[in-house]
Amino acid sequence: MVTAELALGVGSLVIVVGLLVGVLSVIGLQLGCQSAATEIARQEARGDASAVRSAKTRLPRGSTVRIEKSRGGVSAEVRATARPWGNRLPGVSVTANATMVWEPGAAP
Repeated sequence: MVTAELALGVGSLVIVVGLLVGVLSVIGLQLGCQSAATEIARQEARGDASAVRSAKTRLPRGSTVRIEKSRGGVSAEVRATARPWGNRLPGVSVTANATMVWEPGAAP
């Protein structure tokens, strides 16, 4: 009796730990996307094209960037797909947005 209960308990613990590791990897990707979106929007609002290119090199792997410029400022959106449990299961889409106002003298 004890061995069956122990096996069930250990199996459940392994599943819970696996789910927690997956959730933490999605949260890490979300934080990376938010950091990148903020940096890209800030550098674009400053008018620093070389810093924007540099920030794009540090994007999370497989992510895409969309930059929108308006009279009020700059918006950057970074999208990525997290696959914490491999390619056999569907991925989790992660999106981060950042908006900055134009720095004086940098507005178009």
